[in-house]
Amino acid sequence: RILDVVQRGVDLSLEEGLPSASQRPVTGLATLTLREYLQAHADRDGRPGNEVLIFDQFEEVLTADPTDEAAKHEFFRELGETLRDRGYWALFSMREDFLAALDPYLRHVPTRFRTTFRLDLLSVDQALEAIRRPARRVGVDFTEEAAYRLVDDLRRLRVQRPGGETEDALGAYVEPVQLQVSCRQLWSKLRPGATRITAEDVAALGDVDQALAAYYADRIARAAGLTALREAAVRQWVVDPLITP
Repeated sequence: RILDVVQRGVDLSLEEGLPSASQRPVTGLATLTLREYLQAHADRDGRPGNEVLIFDQFEEVLTADPTDEAAKHEFFRELGETLRDRGYWALFSMREDFLAALDPYLRHVPTRFRTTFRLDLLSVDQALEAIRRPARRVGVDFTEEAAYRLVDDLRRLRVQRPGGETEDALGAYVEPVQLQVSCRQLWSKLRPGATRITAEDVAALGDVDQALAAYYADRIARAAGLTALREAAVRQWVVDPLITP
C-alpha cells in the first residue's frame, strides 16, 4: 500500500540520523504511525518544540500508486495529526505540476499548504553571476562577452510561430543543471594556468546539446571503467530504470 511505502520511507529516513545502536528494525517501524514514532523519540538537540520534518520529492505520495486513494487519505490524516502539534513544522519539496493533485487531501492538513515558495529557474542576471563569480574567486576572469554568449546559448529556444514555421528565440530563464554541466566542460578544457575565459573558449565548447552529450558520454565511460561493465550495458541501465515516462 502507498501508505506503507511512504510512511516507512519517512520513518527510515529519520532513523538514519540516529546512532546504529538506537535504530529500530523495519518490522518495528511498520507498527507505528508518524505521530507515534516522533513521540517515542527523545528530542535530539535538547530543545523541545522545534522539530522540522523535510519531505523531498513529495509528489511520490501521488505517483507511487495512483489508484490507492484510501491509503493516500490515511497518510495525509496521519500527517495532519502530527502537524496539529505546534512543536512540529514541515517543509514539502515537490514538482509544481503536481500541486493541483493535492486538492483532495488538503482538508487533512492544518494549514492546507497555504505557504508556498516557487523555486524558479535562473534569470539572466542570476546565470551571469553563477558563471562569473566562482571563476573570479579562483583568479580567473570569465569575460562579460563570454558569459553573455554562454547564457544566450543556454536560453535559446525553438519557437513555433502561428504560421507553422519555427525560429530561434531567447527565453527568459536558464536551466541550472545545463549551466553547471556546460561550465564544467568549459573548465575542463582550459589550459593549465589560464587566467581568462573568452568568447572564443565558449565557441570552442560547441552548442549546449554538444556539451551535454560530451558530459554524458564521459560519465558513462567512467562508470563503465569503475564497474568493469560494457558501456552499452551502462547506457541501457540509464535508459531503463532511470529515465521514467
